[in-house]
Amino acid sequence: MAGLGILMVGWVFGNPPGASPDEPAALVKALATANLELSGKPYTTPLPPYTVPAGMKWIAKATRSYTLPARQTPASLSVCTAFDPNQTAGCLLRRSTRNRSGVVHAATPDGVYPPFLYLPLGLAARLATSSNGALYAARLASCAMSLLLLAAATWCTVIRRRTLWSAAGLALAATPMVIFLDASVTTNGVEIAAAICFWAGLFRARQADAPKLAWLAAGAGGAVMALSRQLDVAWLLVGAALFLYLLGPSRAVDRLREGGKYSLVGLCLLAGGGIVGLGWDLFATPGQPVSLAAAMKNKLTLYQLIGLAHQSIGVFGWLDTPIPTSAERAWFLAIATLTCMALVLGTPRQRVALVGTLLAVAAAIVGVQVFIMAQIGYGLQMRYVLALAVVVPLLSAEIIAERDDQRNDLARLRPLLLFGVMVVVAIVQWVGYYTNAHRYGVGLNSPRSLLTQAAWQPPGGTILWLVVTAIGVACLTVVGILMGISSCIGLIARTDEVETIDKPATVR
Repeated sequence: MAGLGILMVGWVFGNPPGASPDEPAALVKALATANLELSGKPYTTPLPPYTVPAGMKWIAKATRSYTLPARQTPASLSVCTAFDPNQTAGCLLRRSTRNRSGVVHAATPDGVYPPFLYLPLGLAARLATSSNGALYAARLASCAMSLLLLAAATWCTVIRRRTLWSAAGLALAATPMVIFLDASVTTNGVEIAAAICFWAGLFRARQADAPKLAWLAAGAGGAVMALSRQLDVAWLLVGAALFLYLLGPSRAVDRLREGGKYSLVGLCLLAGGGIVGLGWDLFATPGQPVSLAAAMKNKLTLYQLIGLAHQSIGVFGWLDTPIPTSAERAWFLAIATLTCMALVLGTPRQRVALVGTLLAVAAAIVGVQVFIMAQIGYGLQMRYVLALAVVVPLLSAEIIAERDDQRNDLARLRPLLLFGVMVVVAIVQWVGYYTNAHRYGVGLNSPRSLLTQAAWQPPGGTILWLVVTAIGVACLTVVGILMGISSCIGLIARTDEVETIDKPATVR
């Protein structure tokens, strides 16, 4: 966890202000929520300059205007670096500054989004005295919440476990894109971290030797996830279906009884978060009629599906800064290896559950595009469904972990595989951060040196945050080494146990 936390801090300060999807608009929403302006005033013009014509009707419905302190509010919802990967962040140094006194009327197309997670971001932002300071403060608040949720997920994957496969699955779920979003002013990062906590807690709670606190982790993660975005209530239903199918109804009831008051509190948190999230969707979000003609006109193509796959690993900025293809393929290969191992090693019920989960992710991607995004004239972004997609490496790793003790061939390969996964995680996390830093310092495809010719420097300088990120990467590498060593020790101990059992007693 220390490694991921250090990486997040590196992203907070190493990524230029506004260099995340819709970050200025999210900061306005966060500041307004912290000022207890939940509804705002309807506001239709001028719409953001990047608004596509087909989406203007929806944006007009969703946009709200708020009265905010001028010194904290971004001067514009657009950023000079957006959509041009060869435009450095040096252009931010040339932009005009807003009057720091008084108040302004600021609009945001995020006006009707659920306000619950914007509140802590806004409270942190209010402590700052400038718009950039407000943005960095809100980013740190997002990191703090995400890190707490990921820490709870990590605890669920390692507590009372003889194997570290589940921890490896968690490391693969926290892709560079997830860390980037965790360190941005958006609710997507906290949403995905909460989803990882929910899935990890749910999978741990279904086991006979699970600590009862796993129910609280699942409940807290699921509640935060459901309060993040309207779609996430559906992911809670997917989790309930997985829990029931993997255990069967009778064993599922037994697990609930064994959890006692902890399982009751966890279920109450899940139900409360789901009800509140669904209520906001029904009563505070503008309705949108579904048109089959719009759905067919904007259906997903193979090219778009490939683009969504890229976004799940790392396409930074305003989706204009892709991670190198070789790094992306290494991460996909690690996830595919875990998934194939789970399909080979799992029981028939586990295999059906994993295949069903993969189909559910695919159905969610198609459904969200056809019934939501196509209706408002926008294309789907993977961050909208990543809270569900992270279940694939987590479930795959859980299946392998449960079968680990029954397969000697797997036990022999375990040290190498676990170490290999963590090496991939460490290297790709570094490549993702450096790619983003290079893009904003000198341009994505520029041959110039980031260290000596950067047009933009983050607070403290480029070298400082490269070193901080390198420390985070080193922590992940050390974790991989320790996981490999621990697995070797476990393998030796297990071999000794088997030899002791098989060794015939000496007759005297």
